[in-house]
Order: sequence, then C-alpha cells, then structure tokens
Amino acid sequence: MNKIEEALSKLFSKHRIIFWYDENEQLKEEFDELALDGVEKVIVQNNQFYIKHLISREKPSTQFLLYFPYNKPNNAENWLLDMELAYYVFQTRQEAMFAQELELDYDFTNLIAEHIEFFKNKERRADLKELLGKDDDFQAIRYKMLAVLFNTDNVSLVSFLQVHASAFNDGNERYDRELERYKLKNFYWKEIARKYGYTNEAPTIYDFLLEVFNNNFSIGKRTGIAKESKILISMWKDSISYQQAYRKLSQKIAGDLKIESALNNIRVDDIIQDDLFELIDKRIISELAQLICEESISNDRLNQLIKQRENKYWYQDYEDFYACLENGMQMITSVRKTDKLKVESFGEGIQTYAQNL
Repeated sequence: MNKIEEALSKLFSKHRIIFWYDENEQLKEEFDELALDGVEKVIVQNNQFYIKHLISREKPSTQFLLYFPYNKPNNAENWLLDMELAYYVFQTRQEAMFAQELELDYDFTNLIAEHIEFFKNKERRADLKELLGKDDDFQAIRYKMLAVLFNTDNVSLVSFLQVHASAFNDGNERYDRELERYKLKNFYWKEIARKYGYTNEAPTIYDFLLEVFNNNFSIGKRTGIAKESKILISMWKDSISYQQAYRKLSQKIAGDLKIESALNNIRVDDIIQDDLFELIDKRIISELAQLICEESISNDRLNQLIKQRENKYWYQDYEDFYACLENGMQMITSVRKTDKLKVESFGEGIQTYAQNL
C-alpha cells in the first residue's frame, strides 16, 4: 500500500466523500491504480450537477472519491462548494500529506511547510501526534514540536531549558543545531524573551543562564530578567535528573561572574538567604568562624543564622561544618562561664568537673 492509498484509507474511516484536486493530472496514474474497498471513484469534469445528484439522491450512503484533474476553483466558481465544505479535501502536497497524517486541518499546512525538515522524519511525526490535542493552535503545536525536539515529558519552557542547559554542560550542541535546522530557533528564543524578559541579538543558552543567575544573586547586577526566572532556578534545583548539571553550571557561572571576589567584603546578613552558589556557604562559614574566634557573636545569633541555612540547596554539603561552628561556639561559651573558677584542691576539682563541668 503506497502513501496515498494508506492516507485515503484512514480518511475514509471518518468521511463519506473525499475531494481530490490534481493540477495538471500529476497523480492521475495513482488515482487510476487505486483500489479502495467500498469506495466509488468518480472523475469530475463538467459534470458537477450529475455528481451532486449521484451523491445526494442515487447513492446517499456510498463512499465516493471525487477526482478533479485541475486546480481547486475559487469559491464563486465552485459548484460543489457546499458539499466540499461538508466533507473532506484531500491534499497531495508533502506538507498537506503530513497534515492529513497528523489529523490537522488544512490551515496548518503553512506551519508544516515552514518547519518541513522537522516533519520529514516519521518518528518525529509519530511522537508529535501523541502530544497533539483537538484545539491546538499554532503556538501550542510549536511548543509540542519543541517537546519532541528536546524529548521532554512536559510541554514547558522550564523543561526545555533544563535539557538545553544540561546538554550545554556536557558540551553537546545538538539542540542548537536542531533548533536552527527545523526553523524553531526564533520561536524558542521569542518565547524565552516573552516569559523571562531575556533579549539578545545572538541568544545562547549560556548567556541566558548568566543573566538569570546574575539577576537572582542577592548582590548581582540587575538586567531586567523577569522574576519568573527565580522559579526556573528553584524547579531546576528540585529536579533530580538535572541536579548534576545545575551544580557544574553554578560553579562555572560563579567563576565567570567573579562571585568569590564579590563576596569578599559582604556581610553575612546580605547573603544569608541566597543559595545560588556553593561559594556563598563557604563565605558564610568562614565569616562565622572568624566571628566565633573573635567572640563577637552570641550563641543565639549564631544558631539563628545557621537555622536560616538549613533549607538551602548546598546545606547538606556543609552540614558538618555548620555543626562544627555550633559546637565550637558552645565550647567557648562554656569556657567563658568558668573563667573565674578557682579550684583549691584535687578532690574539689574532680567533684566540680563531675557535677558542673
């Protein structure tokens, strides 16, 4: 069974009458060779009124394939327009064939033509068909094309960006090439601009990430990235599949944004709620250790600050360091309480140690 016969067989399972316009009779041979069970083939040429009578009166239940060996006439000159609108027009252009396979309206053939390289692959078409919904518009279809391209379960920019960033982290430029090849690049970056406020004449995933991290860093440079980018980072950190990519990219971005030098003269209070970079915890631990050694922080204040770090991303990596600070502070506090303690005898020392120290 060839593609045309296969496509028509599927269409006749839903439609009683199918119109087929074939300019210059390019596929007349294929029409002649068609053998579809229960379908009557009729050539339409200056016999429109007979065709209407045949379909409506003589054989009102029979399925018909109406073949027109010329181009589709305009509506004003189309004597079968009422029936054409009631039934189905079969298209044999490549993009139209793909639209029929995907059960999309003829209106979407322009979209398919624009992204024809995407649709040429049978597996991509099959994957896309699984995602398509009855009321999908042009934007929804392009989003689902991106889901196929990035191979994500969720049809969302967040999911696409996670995959894209992870691939960049591995040195894989496949998605950049495919966005370009399938002519989805402009749509992709326009959606990112619309949702996150990121604009660049030559946008790249890493440049976008630099701006997102910079704008969400408590002492970073603001460039107009939308607040929704904070949700992007939060969801990325919560994703088990992409945590390794997040960690590596966070370290790379920290280096490129010179985060370590930016933290040198920052007070702990300025960054206590920030957890974009591992260097933040290192800076906080270092600062708190110094304050403890200088005895310029109270035990309550130290515990309060550490408590604020417990739900942060990097806390588990440094939990033992924070515990060390707490224990060190408790030890110094206890030592200071016994600064003026006097022990008169060895026995008194043993007893005081056992009871109080």
